Amino acid sequence: SAMQPEVDLPILFQDKEPLLEGETLSVQSRTVVPTDFSSGEDWSVKLQNTDFDPTQPTVWLLEGLMMHPGLVLNGFNMF
Repeated sequence: SAMQPEVDLPILFQDKEPLLEGETLSVQSRTVVPTDFSSGEDWSVKLQNTDFDPTQPTVWLLEGLMMHPGLVLNGFNMF
């Protein structure tokens, strides 16, 4: 099993967390990283302040970002 960080908008976590309460995780741990991408805040700093280990292999799912062509996150043009 693996650690699962979840970086998303704070408002989405407000809706999602009550739905997940009491559910059994199929991952070692799940860490919520609420981030307002439109504010320019550095979500990578927030992620580094969790139990995320950048030396371990990772898989990234960029679900919502697909709706924002030309999006730039931390200087990296996503599309």
